[in-house]
Amino acid sequence: MQNSAITLLSLNMHQDYHLETVTALITERATDVICLQETQKIFVEDIARRLGYDFLFSLRTYNASRDDGAELREEGVALIWHPSLRLRDSSVIAYREKDQPVVKRLTDDPNDVRRTMLVATLLRGVQVFRIGTTHFTWTPDGSASEEQCGDMHRMLSALEVFHDEYGIVFCGDFNAPRGGEIFQMMSDVYTDNLPRSIVTTLDQALHRAAPIFHAVDSIFCTKEYAVSDVAVVDGVSDHMALFAKVSKSVC
Repeated sequence: MQNSAITLLSLNMHQDYHLETVTALITERATDVICLQETQKIFVEDIARRLGYDFLFSLRTYNASRDDGAELREEGVALIWHPSLRLRDSSVIAYREKDQPVVKRLTDDPNDVRRTMLVATLLRGVQVFRIGTTHFTWTPDGSASEEQCGDMHRMLSALEVFHDEYGIVFCGDFNAPRGGEIFQMMSDVYTDNLPRSIVTTLDQALHRAAPIFHAVDSIFCTKEYAVSDVAVVDGVSDHMALFAKVSKSVC
């Protein structure tokens, strides 16, 4: 059987602060699967309509409009995919749950939100690709916290259900630098596909905390996948965009 591949884009788009550059990147370099973190549902609907793609969205919080604070927009993570891929099934893993989504900007706690891993099982012909994306728990300086540790244990435990013949590729903003305790918890179980030559995924021109050299975004996978041609693109958002080719491993 011929082993086909799909192209993948992962990006924390920083809500609606960089809409023009994010929209230009996605439309000009349309990939098979687009994973967005810190995105608004209204944008996801618009970009999917422009491209003729399908999408899934998982709510993280409500964002008050920056203009007058009156309009509440759904903010979270999203998966958008080319119509040549068919959705077989999907799931949302909540490793930090909220009884009621809170309105961001009315709370001082950036972790007072719902944290999920959004997962889609996509078919291209007979080949199965399972893709997940998340926006992980935050700390102010990249150091590990008890809060992150607990959420990572819950996330990794929930991901065990995908340790089957289809495996999983998951990407996102993990808010934990490579080389630290939290990032290492993922690397102990999954392959980290971000090249070692990439020392930061935070855009030094656009990130409010720059200069800050932390590789906090990556693409992880189980042995069922090969992730290649991983590259970053800056000048898009406060995080760099990650591009990659994903294929099934030849066993």
